[in-house]
Amino acid sequence: MADYLPNGDPQLALFVEQFGNTLASIPPETLNLTEQDITQYGIKAADFAAKLLAATADETKGPKATLLKNESRAVITQLTRRYAQMIKRLPNISDEQLQALGITIDDRNRRPIATPSESPRIIVTGVIGRTVTIELEHSGEGRGKPDGVATATIFTHLGTEPPASVSDWTFAGNVSRTTVEVPFAPSTTGTTAWITAFWSNAKGQNGPATPPISVDLPAAGVVPVEKTQETPVRLAA
Repeated sequence: MADYLPNGDPQLALFVEQFGNTLASIPPETLNLTEQDITQYGIKAADFAAKLLAATADETKGPKATLLKNESRAVITQLTRRYAQMIKRLPNISDEQLQALGITIDDRNRRPIATPSESPRIIVTGVIGRTVTIELEHSGEGRGKPDGVATATIFTHLGTEPPASVSDWTFAGNVSRTTVEVPFAPSTTGTTAWITAFWSNAKGQNGPATPPISVDLPAAGVVPVEKTQETPVRLAA
């Protein structure tokens, strides 16, 4: 495996911070790790960042601070390499997840990226004024994106019914995250908003669109409220 870890201390501190954040964003069972493993990695990464700061700050730098920094660097470097080697051997880890972790993808291990075969499930988690917060999930498999999916594309429509023609939908955004705020234009009357989405892989190949869901929005002047179970959310037939 090519060496993906930076040589410089500041660059390594940034790398391990991002590595730890990415670990925390992937379900632990996908990585064959426990939540405690990921928490401990974050603690070791933060320790290296703190020791590096102490070793370079004018008021604290010196031989002892440098020694402590080097010891912390050795610990986080060894832990990062151990996790990376283990993760690369997992059969279900995707190239996109390896790239997000900063791990070099060997050509001999590269797997073809399939076109998404499922549509996202859209869960409305909040409505504040005319901004709708949604969560994009596996269809029937829980939170997060399916393997091989890089982004989701979201379209919206305002009206009593979802449009039959693709051209009548409004492009709302292309996102890599699964929690998304979708704002709608002000209105003097209440409005029904429709939302649909589809997954895309890193090659830009699209999967099927999810059946549109609807959310009843208030007029622009209504005091915003958090969504409750009584907020009407309907699935189109």
